[in-house]
Amino acid sequence: MISTTWSAVKSFIDSRKLRIQYIDEGEGANYLVWAFDGPLQLHCTVDHAEDDDKQADQIDFEDNYLADANLPFTDGSNRQITRSAPFGSSEGFLFNGQGVEGIAAKGTTTDIDYTLNAEHYVNGMELFLKNQFYGDYLHFQIIDKGYAYAGILYPAEYAPGIPWAVAAPTGVPLNQFGTHWYVDPDVCNQDAIRIEYPARLMAGFTIRLQYTSTGTEDVDLKCNLFLHKPST
Repeated sequence: MISTTWSAVKSFIDSRKLRIQYIDEGEGANYLVWAFDGPLQLHCTVDHAEDDDKQADQIDFEDNYLADANLPFTDGSNRQITRSAPFGSSEGFLFNGQGVEGIAAKGTTTDIDYTLNAEHYVNGMELFLKNQFYGDYLHFQIIDKGYAYAGILYPAEYAPGIPWAVAAPTGVPLNQFGTHWYVDPDVCNQDAIRIEYPARLMAGFTIRLQYTSTGTEDVDLKCNLFLHKPST
C-alpha cells in the first residue's frame, strides 16, 4: 500500500476507471480514502471540514467521487469478486460432475466416450489409470457422434454424395483440446486438469478420451469430468 495525496489517488482511479473506498471520520476530521487495482493499493486522507472551511480537495472529492464510492468490488465484466452462493450455484451454473470409465486395449488406440444429453460447460477433468505404460498418451476431443449438427456447425456432407457416416464413421471431431497428453506411468491419480474458463458443450456432443496404449497390458481408465449445467 502506498500513502500519497488526493491528487495522485484521483489520477490513479481516473486512468484505470476504478471506484474508491472510503471511511468518513466525521466533520472536523478526515475522509480516509483507498484505491485498489489488484495487489496495488493507494491511500490518502482528505480533510472533512465544515462547509465554511472546505478546501479544494474536499470539494472535488465530495462533488465528483463520493456518490460513486464504496461499491462492491467487481471484475472487468462487472461481476462481484467476493460473494457466497447457496447450494453451489454460481453465475447461473450448477456443478454436475460426471464419472466416465473404460478399458483401453493394450498396444492400440481406444475411444472412451461420454455423450451429453443436455447443454453443459466443462472446465477440467481428473484422470485415474492402472497398468499404464511410459509413452502412453491421450487426445481429448469433442465429437458429434450422431451427426446432429451436420449442416449447422459444419457442412451437411463430407463431400457431395458422401455422407459423414461414411467419411467419419466414429463421429465428426469438432474440437481437440488436448493433443498427445502424456500420462505419468508411476501414479494412479494423474492430478486434476483445470482451466480458468468454461467451454460450452451442446446437447448431443460427445466427450471422447482417445487413449493410445504403448504397453503390454490393457489400461483401466477412470475420469471425473468437471461439468456444469445452467441453473435455469
